[in-house]
Amino acid sequence: MYRVPPGVEPSTSRRGVPGPTVFASSGQCTIPCGQVSPGIVGLLAGAAGSDRILFGSMAPMRPMRPALNMVAEAELSDSQKTDILARNALRFLGREEHAARVADEAPQLMGMPQVPAIDVHCHFRVTPQVPSTCLGGAAVQKELERFNIESAIVSASVAYKDDMNLGNEEMLQGIKTFEHMLGSIVVNPHHLEDSIKWLDVAASDRRIAHVTINPGTTYERYSSPAWLRLFAEVAARELAVFWNTGGQDLARRDAHATLSGHLWKLRGAPPDKVDLFKHVDELFPDMPIILGHGYGQEGLQLAKTCKSIYLDLCSTYPEQNVYRRAIDEVGAHRVVFGTDLEMISPAFVLGSMWEADLDEREQRMILRENACDILKLPR
Repeated sequence: MYRVPPGVEPSTSRRGVPGPTVFASSGQCTIPCGQVSPGIVGLLAGAAGSDRILFGSMAPMRPMRPALNMVAEAELSDSQKTDILARNALRFLGREEHAARVADEAPQLMGMPQVPAIDVHCHFRVTPQVPSTCLGGAAVQKELERFNIESAIVSASVAYKDDMNLGNEEMLQGIKTFEHMLGSIVVNPHHLEDSIKWLDVAASDRRIAHVTINPGTTYERYSSPAWLRLFAEVAARELAVFWNTGGQDLARRDAHATLSGHLWKLRGAPPDKVDLFKHVDELFPDMPIILGHGYGQEGLQLAKTCKSIYLDLCSTYPEQNVYRRAIDEVGAHRVVFGTDLEMISPAFVLGSMWEADLDEREQRMILRENACDILKLPR
């Protein structure tokens, strides 16, 4: 537990975000900085009471606005939101008099797309143990409409490790049902013959925007020739790849990445993956590969040196200024917008993007135009 020392003023955002911003952590209360799924703050308040939730952002390690956005987007009264942001922490710290003087002043949702966005990274049926109000295609579509997302590219999580064929069939049915969704076929080098059949489906269906590879469940060494065979089949059909990394590399110990703001426990790619991407780029430079969650410092280096690599930087654990760093190092044309719905709320990801101070051109490119160009979608 962390307590605010006597005489220390409450933290405020570097942008001077209006409203109360007292932050604390407690083992017995819920901390919104770790709750990123759609509607989670309202769901928790309904279950435990809004008086049992404290606000935390993990700033400066993490940007503050994503956590603020999760409170802002909650279907709660201004009084309840102010309790979460300030009064609950003051009461917890024994400052009842201070809490009584805090007026209701809820934060505004920041970072809403100014152009109809293209979300390259969505799923059906993600992580059932994560509490969320967004479950199923209808709920996903509601979130897309709420956040000005014109189209979302959706894969089925079942296809990753349970049943590739069943999951891809589920995805095809879903995109027929929901108008704001395009599809992504899941393929796997460990099941090459079935993958080739699905690549033929993808190549013949205009509603399939890319193919997804989930490396954590492929069960193939990155030195396996099956990888190059799979990528060759994708390239032959002029399809784009979404590489859905889990975003963790527990083996890496890179002090430079840590100093650059990347957390080695959560970002990065080991040498065998980096070598695979470099080899694939040499062989198939015109086949776009979007790295889901970005791969941290290694992702930036790959995007700098490889023609085929693009970065989707959504994360449950965003680094400070991750979008601005990527834009400055590799260019806005290498960054695309993804949310990881159903798991992550667009409010959370858009909060991280807002911290980047995107100009009009950068926002238009990242939220829409890059995805349209890479995936051959109408602008």
